[in-house]
Amino acid sequence: MKLKFLNSNRLEIFKSSIFKIPLIIFLILIFNLNFMSNYTNFTFGNVLKESLKDVLTMMGPDDTPLVSSLPVSPNKPEQFIHEFVRYEISRPTTNGAIINGADLTFPDASNAVRDVNYVQEIAEPIKVSYTQIASSSATPKGASDTLATAKMNAAIVWKLKLERSLLLNTGQTGSSTQATEMKGLINGAGVVHHSLNINGTLTETKLNEAMQLIWENVNPTVADEIMAFLDPAVKAFISRNYLSSIQRNVEESKEKRLFTNVIAYSSDFGTVQLIAHKDLKNTGRGVIIAKNSYMIAYMQKPRYEELAKTGPADKGMIYGAATLEFLYPKSGVKLNNIST
Repeated sequence: MKLKFLNSNRLEIFKSSIFKIPLIIFLILIFNLNFMSNYTNFTFGNVLKESLKDVLTMMGPDDTPLVSSLPVSPNKPEQFIHEFVRYEISRPTTNGAIINGADLTFPDASNAVRDVNYVQEIAEPIKVSYTQIASSSATPKGASDTLATAKMNAAIVWKLKLERSLLLNTGQTGSSTQATEMKGLINGAGVVHHSLNINGTLTETKLNEAMQLIWENVNPTVADEIMAFLDPAVKAFISRNYLSSIQRNVEESKEKRLFTNVIAYSSDFGTVQLIAHKDLKNTGRGVIIAKNSYMIAYMQKPRYEELAKTGPADKGMIYGAATLEFLYPKSGVKLNNIST
């Protein structure tokens, strides 16, 4: 191989068939090493340390329909008693006609109606011993290491606890001996305005009555989507008995399949999505809400926090703090004493 110095002080390498192949291999290796150096840490375990977003979205709406469906509030709570403006517009009882040229009369100014809910901290602890970590290579092929798996499971449980709180919590202001708890849809005072005692099965007549309560009170800009969260046995009863509202369809295929699942009910007062909620099992209860009238407000989005070591184990927690905003309680109906 000959080298020739040019006037510009650069080297010109004379081309030869012997040199071409090693040069190409060398350049490929340099490129790959530089590229891979930026991605060597992208394993499931390491990603989980930085963000829980992927894990929290792994759970489908069947497990957490409220967390999956309710919009997130743009208002971040700044204290444990979270205040928000309640939506209040009543349907007018006059036609608004005025006399030509007459002065207008103005109502007295009034402050916006405000309500509060309590921010609830939720923590799911994680503890994995050094022995478990050392033996993590024995996990099935494709599984992550023991610590990362523990984090993933804790994140799922955290989301399930938030779901249960949004639905069933009664609300507690908290003290030195009692945790602060948000007010939930069914048991929280003032969260849902209407309450309907069914005292029997949830017939179409009763469901229409509940829908009418929402229809009479909700502005169309709010009630764009109505959702009913029901005891699974009540949902099954609807699928079996609302024959006047559904058509049993047989799939045209080699294996005939009968579909009797009712996922939505269209009434004179709007369409409601029917959802069997696992946390309402054997309660004989349900709740119907206008989706955009309720929002989840996060003081702290869920994240992983490593805790101090006090023994031969890695310890941490999935931590977050949130509450429920009920912007228009009249857009909801609680259903009580339902039998199947």
